[in-house]
Amino acid sequence: MASRLQLEIDLQAIARNMAHIRRRAGNCRILAVIKADAYGLGALKMGAFLKTQGVSSFGTATVDEALALQPLQMPVQILGALLPEETAPAVAAGLRCPVDSFATAERISKEAVKQGKIADCDIAVDTGMGRLGILADDRAAEEIRRIATLPNLALNGLFSHFSSAWEPDGQYSALQLERFLKLYRTLGMTFQRVHHAASEGILLVDRAMQEPFSQVRAGLGMYTNALTLKARIGAVRQMPAGSFLSYSRTCQLKKDTVVGVVCAGYADGIPQILSNKGEMLVGGKRCPILGRVCMDYTLLDLTGVDHVQTGDEVECFGTGENSVTPEQWGVWKETHLHDILCAISPRVERVYLP
Repeated sequence: MASRLQLEIDLQAIARNMAHIRRRAGNCRILAVIKADAYGLGALKMGAFLKTQGVSSFGTATVDEALALQPLQMPVQILGALLPEETAPAVAAGLRCPVDSFATAERISKEAVKQGKIADCDIAVDTGMGRLGILADDRAAEEIRRIATLPNLALNGLFSHFSSAWEPDGQYSALQLERFLKLYRTLGMTFQRVHHAASEGILLVDRAMQEPFSQVRAGLGMYTNALTLKARIGAVRQMPAGSFLSYSRTCQLKKDTVVGVVCAGYADGIPQILSNKGEMLVGGKRCPILGRVCMDYTLLDLTGVDHVQTGDEVECFGTGENSVTPEQWGVWKETHLHDILCAISPRVERVYLP
């Protein structure tokens, strides 16, 4: 380990995750969601690898993210909103455009006519997320049929998004599916791509992989148990009892303590909520964080860890038996894994393990 900070990405673990997702998906094609630079793992690198794992297309949140994937020569769907100024480049590049209203469809149609192209479109349906899409009520079918009359649009997809697929009772997901399927049956239209399930839905909602569904969206579930964040010890200090550590003096030592100064802080993605709460692994032993996490450094109690010296490796999170997991960081931060990974900064080197 040469650099101060490395995020190790285990491609074999991702391949195992993908094999599980393929089994769960059955006959459904897999769209790999690699928005936000593949959740901070590197969109082009991860896209190239996922292409070898049998995915049929990619999904991004923005047009810029989609255009950056053009070297991979794969279909890309925009899963978020399509802004007016993004319409022309999206149509020109042949991206799969989201249609969340008649107004959006009309804008895409006009641009497609202007460019002499047929825009490939997926209709976004709001079945209960309350964010984007045509609301799945009694007026939805009429609006979609109006959209279908517009020139130069190919309405090839119909999709929605679960808001709470991880909930044990599954009642709200079942309600969302019921709304979606009712609209699908009412429309009586043929779509190449019908999809509702993202990662949690793939694992927990069996109905979302059965007809008429023909596609699923794999996201963060591709990366479970595949990531290790490593840093290095910048200094080892013998600190006397009574010493205050870090900003605002939130930690005062009750006894003489060996303190490790880790070269990683909140500018690298270490959540500040871990101050005086979290742990990191040194020499296979969990070491408590002392004081506030700083921008570039975090202090650890190295009591009981033998022969630690400057330059030694620290596992911030990982996948081993005694590791602190990134999911545990999410618990401490009262958030989820998406937030943890997207917060890891660009100055952390990404290392891909074959």
